[in-house]
Amino acid sequence: MFYYNKKTDVLEYSISGLMEFNNPPYLINFLDKIKPEGVKTGSFEISNDSVLIVATDALSHYILMMYMLEHNDLYAEELNRALSASTKNSNYIRAAQSLPKIDFYTDVIKKLFLSDYNLTRHLTRLYKNGLIALDDYSVVANG
Repeated sequence: MFYYNKKTDVLEYSISGLMEFNNPPYLINFLDKIKPEGVKTGSFEISNDSVLIVATDALSHYILMMYMLEHNDLYAEELNRALSASTKNSNYIRAAQSLPKIDFYTDVIKKLFLSDYNLTRHLTRLYKNGLIALDDYSVVANG
């Protein structure tokens, strides 16, 4: 889950960081009990300038990665740790580092509000450019 304040350009998130995506996910299904270590609770103080986003893991990695790259001065250490892990997620970060400067809200967040057809095209392009894992993509956001 993400909370992005458009006015302050601050992204808050419910995961510990990029390295968490290197671990197997805690899946929820009707056969298995939910593992307490896979459940996180908390709250975000919502304002009129905010966007609340819930996304599946591959899309969440992309959102967080792009935010951290735009704010590299604040997240350089975390990005370096994620790169040095030498995982498939490291490859996505390397590919994203070669992109021209982006505007996080315009180039990442607003594109989550595209029509189904255009969002599918956008995600396909991200995958072909090596920026996101091939996965089942789901996203819910308010705008």
